[in-house]
Amino acid sequence: MPVRLPPMFDMTGRTALIVGASRGIGRSIAEQFVLHGARVILSSRSQADCEALAAELNAASGREAAKACAFDFGDVTSIRDGVKQAVACWGVLDTLVGNAYVTALGTEGELDPAVFAQVLTINIVHNGVLANAALPALAASGDASVIFLGSASGLAPSPSVAAYGISKRGLMHMMQNLAVEWGHLGIRVNGVIPGITRTPTTEAYWRDEEGLKARVAGWPIQRIGEPEQIAAACVYLASPGGRYATGQAIVCDGGRTLVGGNTSPGGGLPAGFKQP
Repeated sequence: MPVRLPPMFDMTGRTALIVGASRGIGRSIAEQFVLHGARVILSSRSQADCEALAAELNAASGREAAKACAFDFGDVTSIRDGVKQAVACWGVLDTLVGNAYVTALGTEGELDPAVFAQVLTINIVHNGVLANAALPALAASGDASVIFLGSASGLAPSPSVAAYGISKRGLMHMMQNLAVEWGHLGIRVNGVIPGITRTPTTEAYWRDEEGLKARVAGWPIQRIGEPEQIAAACVYLASPGGRYATGQAIVCDGGRTLVGGNTSPGGGLPAGFKQP
C-alpha cells in the first residue's frame, strides 16, 4: 500500500491535469495526487486507457477523484482543445504536470535532422503550448503549480539518446523562464528529473537482475528508482509544503549523474532497449 505523507503535503481541494498519465511515472503521479486528496484529469493519447485508470482511482478512493481527457500531445491544436476540455471537467485548474514526451535512439550524427527537430519540438515547444493553454486557469487560481518531468539524460551527455537528452535540458531552461515570467501571477514552475525508474519503458534495464546489479554498482544509491519516489517529489511541489519553491529541478537519479553521468560504464542503453 502507498504511504501517505504528513498534512503539509495534503492536496485536498487541488485540481491537477496530468499529461502522460496512463502508465509509468505519470500513472504513479496520478495515484499519489489522488491519495493526497487532489482531483485529477488524466490525459494520454488513449481515452480508453485514461478512462480505465480513472475508474480505478475513483474506486480506490471512494470518491469522484479522476476524469479522463485524452488528447494528442503531438498536435498543437489538440493540446489547446484538450486543455480547454480538461479545465471544463471541474471548472478550475491549479496544478499542471507535463509528463508527455517522445524520444529517438541515436547520436547526433546518426539522427535524421527531421527526427531530431520533431523530438525538440514536441518535448520543448509543445510543453510550452501546454503551459500557455493552461495559463488563464492557473492564474485565476492564485496558487498554482506547474511541474515538468525532465530526465537525467538532460543533465549529462547522453549520446545514445542525443535528441531526447538535449530536449530535456531545454525543457528545464524553459521551466526556469516560466518561473520568472509567471511568479507574480501566483504560479510556481518547477521540474522533477528522474533517473532510471522501474516502468514498462525501462524494462530492458531491470529485467536482467545480474546486469542491473553491475550497472548500478558505482552509483551512490545502488538501485534504480521506483515510480512512487518520483511522484513523491511532484506531491511536494504541488502541495502547501512546496509553496516557496519555484524555478527548481529536483533530481531523483540515485546520484548516478554525480559519479560518471550517462557515458560511464553502465550509463548507456542496455541490450534490447527499444524506443517507446
